Amino acid sequence: MTWPQVGPALEVLRTPTWALIHGNGTMIQDFTVSGLVDRLATRYRVIVFDRPGYGYSSRPRQLWTPRTHAKLFQNALGQLGVEQAVVLGHSWGTLVAVALALECPSLVRSLVLERPDD
Repeated sequence: MTWPQVGPALEVLRTPTWALIHGNGTMIQDFTVSGLVDRLATRYRVIVFDRPGYGYSSRPRQLWTPRTHAKLFQNALGQLGVEQAVVLGHSWGTLVAVALALECPSLVRSLVLERPDD
């Protein structure tokens, strides 16, 4: 299987690592504009991924399940040298975060599952 190129990842270096995964209809900018990245970055290493088809990446042609996304992010975190991360999923990103925890429990230190505003 060939993985599509993922859009740019925003990274602020500190430890431990937080990995933020956005939902449908949102992008990296939603985490940055809200101030969340800046607040977390005062104490932690923060990595924010645009999911395939959002931000600057092209939309994949095949079906992308939460598990498929999780494998992609597992690989990306590994390439960035992340051994363990607090994973925050927002909206549909919660499904990806849970799939990542199930696929690679040693990578996910803890989960933060955030629902969209009503």
